[in-house]
Amino acid sequence: VSDAADYQMKKLLGKSYIRLQIDLTIASDDMDNASNGNVENLKQEAEKLILKHEKDLNRLYKTL
Repeated sequence: VSDAADYQMKKLLGKSYIRLQIDLTIASDDMDNASNGNVENLKQEAEKLILKHEKDLNRLYKTL
């Protein structure tokens, strides 16, 4: 998501807007890379995202 879209969503939705994003450091973001190694790396990246955004995820859970 671009910074412009992020800004617009924050203005439109206010506190109800939650953005969950991290930079991939070990996994490939190539859509066609479904290798076992990359899937494992994506799982590790997902775990990092969950830890980084735990408060946001809990807020989303309560909202839903």
